[in-house]
Amino acid sequence: MIGYKIGKKAHYPKMGALTGFMLIMGGWIVYWIIEFAYIQAKVSYLCDKEAGITVYVTPEQWRKQIGEEEWAHLFEFDYIKKQSYPRG
Repeated sequence: MIGYKIGKKAHYPKMGALTGFMLIMGGWIVYWIIEFAYIQAKVSYLCDKEAGITVYVTPEQWRKQIGEEEWAHLFEFDYIKKQSYPRG
């Protein structure tokens, strides 16, 4: 409604309504993008500082590095294995 009223004064009420609508709807998308980037940075920080774990490669890159034969011999984690991680 505010965009419509502003556009009405400029003799383009439909364009003002569209602009107002897009700003309101597009704001959520911008918020989600910023939130996604923040969460990724926070997870990386916590993994490194709190847990002492640094992830250097993705599972796909690791699979290429070790080869298919060794990858087939790796076991899957079906349960949580209790481990102690070094604090550094």
